[in-house]
Amino acid sequence: MKYKLTAVLLIAFLVFGCTGSVEKPEKQAVDPEPERVNMGIYRQDCDSLCARYIDANSDPREALAYCEKYFEIDLNRNGKIPGEAARITGFGVCEDRVYCLNIHPCIWESSKNNYLTTKKCRDIMCDYYTNQTGGDKEAAARMVKEKMNFGSCDLYDPVISFEGRDGKMISLVASWWINNFQNVNCSEE
Repeated sequence: MKYKLTAVLLIAFLVFGCTGSVEKPEKQAVDPEPERVNMGIYRQDCDSLCARYIDANSDPREALAYCEKYFEIDLNRNGKIPGEAARITGFGVCEDRVYCLNIHPCIWESSKNNYLTTKKCRDIMCDYYTNQTGGDKEAAARMVKEKMNFGSCDLYDPVISFEGRDGKMISLVASWWINNFQNVNCSEE
């Protein structure tokens, strides 16, 4: 019994130290959650362009103003914009090319048909630029692709992509751009 008591005291001494108090581990410094970007000003600008399109009875020039409008926004709040990938409202984007289509949809009369989707934007742009180029659909496609540049980030950045079973990177959240603007063809109907 005497040896057990000595062993317990020795263990207690080693664990608690000479002072008899338990040292609490220092708290890890936790970075505060980064402030969210105030998207209100961008959304307001996009809503204004959408309203102009609706008020102009679907004038394609007003659609272009909405579809082609983009901003440079530091979405991840790291102080860098070029080359940075981010997600916004379900879209994978480059911070140097955040389009109105990515920020807020242009919808009117709460109908699926009354919505400037990425496909509708592409189609309107193809028609408009085909007319502007005298019917040259290849030149129109080049103009659309130039206007709807994805940005300077890597399309397969892990922020907006994931590795598929075959080991290839898949960028589903950037499909809005891949499916409509990466290899745009203004000859398709």
